[in-house]
Parts: sequence; C-alpha cells; structure tokens
Amino acid sequence: MLFAVGLFAEENTPINQPDPQEIVRSVASTYQRDIDAAADYTFQQRSITREFDKNGNVTKTRTRTYETVFLFGEQYRKLIAIDDKPLNKSDLKREEKRLNTFFNKRNEISDEDRAKKKESTEQTFMREIGDELPYILNYEIIGEEMIDGQPVWVIQATPKNNYKPKSRTGKMFSKLSGKVWVTKDDYTWVKLEADFAEDFSVGGFLFKIRKGSRIEIESTLINDEVWLPRRSSINGNVRALWSVTRPHAETIYSRYEKFVSDAKITYPGNFPDQE
Repeated sequence: MLFAVGLFAEENTPINQPDPQEIVRSVASTYQRDIDAAADYTFQQRSITREFDKNGNVTKTRTRTYETVFLFGEQYRKLIAIDDKPLNKSDLKREEKRLNTFFNKRNEISDEDRAKKKESTEQTFMREIGDELPYILNYEIIGEEMIDGQPVWVIQATPKNNYKPKSRTGKMFSKLSGKVWVTKDDYTWVKLEADFAEDFSVGGFLFKIRKGSRIEIESTLINDEVWLPRRSSINGNVRALWSVTRPHAETIYSRYEKFVSDAKITYPGNFPDQE
C-alpha cells in the first residue's frame, strides 16, 4: 500500500529554509512516478490483522500472504498462504480457478478497450492521494534525519480548515495530523506517522474510524531506482453499526523482483521465508 506529501511556505520562512511549495511540487511528481514504476515489480504482501477487546487483549488474529503482480495493466493478488501455512487442496483449487477466470476475461478484451479500462480502486486511491495531499493539509519542516542512508526532511502536518476535498480519499486524509519524511536528494515521500484528528465516517453512520486511530507507512529503496512500500499499519478504533472494535492491521512487503514477460505466479515450496 505508497503516499505523497505537500508543503506550504509560511510567511516568515527563514532565508536558508527550502521553499515548501517548491518541495511539494517535486514530491507530487515523484509520487506519481513511483506509482507507475510499481507496475514493473512483483512482490509479496504478508498481512496480519489482530482484534482487541476493551482491555487490550487480543481476541482474534488472522494472517494472509499474497503474491502480487500486474497483469494486463492491473494489479493481481494471489493468495499463497493462510496463517503462514501453504494453502490446502480446496483453497489452492479455488485460487487457481480465480486466476484462470481472470486470464480468460482479460484475454477477451481488445487492446483498445483495455487501454480505456479504468484503474483499480487501489490505484485510484493512490492517485487521489497524490492529487490532493499537496493542498489538503498545513505543513511545516521541523527537523532533519537519515533513513536508509538518505538525508530527509521531517515535516509536521496538520488539518487545514478552509480546504474542500475533491474526493473521498481527500476527505479521509484531511482528518490526519502527524509527521512525514521526504528525501532531500529526490523529493520522495518515504515515511508517514499520522493520527486521525477527528472521526471519519464511511457510508453515513454505518462505519466510522474514530479520532486517535493511527496510520504508519514506511518505504524502502529498490534497485537504487524507486521507493516502494516496506511496511504499513493502522491501529484503529472503529465503530461498525453499533459495535466498536479496535483492530490492528499490519502489512509487510518483501521479495521485490523486476517483472519479466514470462513471469508466473507460483506457490513457494517452503513457507514462510521472509526477508
């Protein structure tokens, strides 16, 4: 799951301080580049979801591992393990059937129609982040650090009251308050730690992410050419209908490989083998 960052200059910005507005323009451009570059890589996603009771005790844990590739210009995730164990025959057969159905449907689409096909929901979500975050929050450079040997700016982000989001993604991110890290060399967003500064509702009263829920995102430099996700997590306080849960969802990304035309989705013989 990659995020863009926008910065706005304050009136009394020091002379030796970089112009935040110039930084955000470069960050937004780099972010869009990384979204496109991700289509050149296969990778694995290991997602762990935990639910807690009101006392902080774990009530449920679920782990799913996927092999992810881009096929016919679309991101395709194939389930390869449940709770760190290879799929049983029934699950394996179901996943193979789902993959065959995907291939058959895409093969029936002409190149012209395929070019017109809209991006996936996840890709649209990422594009909307890049389009709106440069303008949706107030930003201030508060420090400098090193990440993966790269010098970065540490930037504080807070909600902007007078901005009207243009998308559902924008509405969600307008509620965030936290910090982002941007590389000095290539203006790439590489880390985010943010809390919801207020409640965010989805579908009216049906689903609500409550104030204080926390999002963390980390990226890593792959092949010295592109920053791609390394870890993402959300530690939430969620109300669905009339029940309240406190889920913690974490995804670890690994095994990035440059995609080749004859790449195949396979099941590892021994699992897990996390890097």
